[in-house]
Amino acid sequence: MNNLKIIKSESFGTVNCDFYSDGKDYYMTREQIGKALEYSDPQKAIDKIHSRHKNRLDKYSVTPKLGATDGKTYSTIVYNRKGIMEICRWSQQTGADAFMDWVWDIMDGLMSGNIKLSPNTNMIKRELATAKLNNSRARNASMWLKISQQISIPEYKQICASYASKALAGDMVIPLPASEEKHYKAGEVGNMFSLSANKIGRIANANNMKTKEYGGYYHDKSANSPKEVDNFMYNAKAIERFKEIINK
Repeated sequence: MNNLKIIKSESFGTVNCDFYSDGKDYYMTREQIGKALEYSDPQKAIDKIHSRHKNRLDKYSVTPKLGATDGKTYSTIVYNRKGIMEICRWSQQTGADAFMDWVWDIMDGLMSGNIKLSPNTNMIKRELATAKLNNSRARNASMWLKISQQISIPEYKQICASYASKALAGDMVIPLPASEEKHYKAGEVGNMFSLSANKIGRIANANNMKTKEYGGYYHDKSANSPKEVDNFMYNAKAIERFKEIINK
């Protein structure tokens, strides 16, 4: 059951309570019932009541996926009117009777049509917050995709696509490239052999070492300007090859 929608939102004391409907019945979440009954750990308290009266409450509860303010959906236990009444009946909290009467009146009003289905201010605020979050995620994903269009290196394109998928879905649906062995800049290789970065570059060019066998091109800041350029970086196999060439 994933067709539940919030049709009414009202406050019981200081607790905001959402009423969901599937068009046939009305529901409240386990967490909001526990909060309204003023349990210190709402989820755990209602779970204990459910466990003790499982034969009754199993048939009065369902677990749909409901949207949260973070834009994601989560499996959430909800109870219909009979389930809420049963929980209140077995609850030892002092406000259980008052909450039971309040829920009955709200749901009875919804069923008879005496209570309008117009959302209150709190529900509108939550919906607006969700819409803003989704828009922000879409803009963030778009930014990563635009960056990927300016890059020629496949690995970096995949990184951008991965972050774009995370911005939209909250998870990296497109995975990051598998981690590779360490690579070294020409200057770092030069330091190993007391040579300049230019010298390392010349040796690599002369020996046809700028290939996948010995490393790859990576997007990096230019040493002589604020621009970013594609620089070749060397792997461990390249270090061994440099050692052979230099020690000849």
